[in-house]
Amino acid sequence: MLLGISYRSSTQCPECAQQVPVNHARARFHCSHCHATVDRMQNERAWWLGFSGEFATRYVLKRPENDVGQINTPKQHLEFFRGPAACPSCQQPMQHEALLAGAAAGTFRCACGFATPCRDAEPSLVQAFPYARWLLAEGPEAGDAPNAAQPILMACMGCGAGLKVDGSSRTVDCIYCKATNYLPDGLWLRLHPAPRLEWFFLVIDIDPAALAAEQSRSSPFDDLMLKFKRPS
Repeated sequence: MLLGISYRSSTQCPECAQQVPVNHARARFHCSHCHATVDRMQNERAWWLGFSGEFATRYVLKRPENDVGQINTPKQHLEFFRGPAACPSCQQPMQHEALLAGAAAGTFRCACGFATPCRDAEPSLVQAFPYARWLLAEGPEAGDAPNAAQPILMACMGCGAGLKVDGSSRTVDCIYCKATNYLPDGLWLRLHPAPRLEWFFLVIDIDPAALAAEQSRSSPFDDLMLKFKRPS
């Protein structure tokens, strides 16, 4: 039986201390504030694997379907819910064959035409959570490409000559007067739109008997989650 566990997460950038949406389960993220590419700290990586592995097994599977929960710590935010492994567009159940092909190609394609990034769950995640199979709808890991189909022209602040700006750097040197031009915030955000929290999800493969066993098993997370329960 295929189930989906959906996540939205953000974390604090260790370089600038700003909260950054991290729309994937990879080890690096790109800060939209200071533009640093950050390797997640070991304790944060352990935190993520703990909550997507042991946590998902012991707590998320016990929650009613489509009941969104969340955890907030000083540095991390995580929302989660479980439900059927279905196409986000047409809501039809995902098939093993399509997911296998999607992981091999890097893109899951539904018969309705919907397409989204797809990859096999990494070994460390499978070790923490043996039911994990595929990760879908993840955003870019780091250093996302500029959002420009072609270079943008702006005037040099030193001599007025035209500069071609492709978004690869926040500064552009003029070939005529050699002045260094710093791209204003508006132009930079046009080339690098600030990311928003987006859902991505983990597809798990678990038989009904195993699911029932996981839901009936007691866990330290049952008491822990009382501390994080949202106000009604």
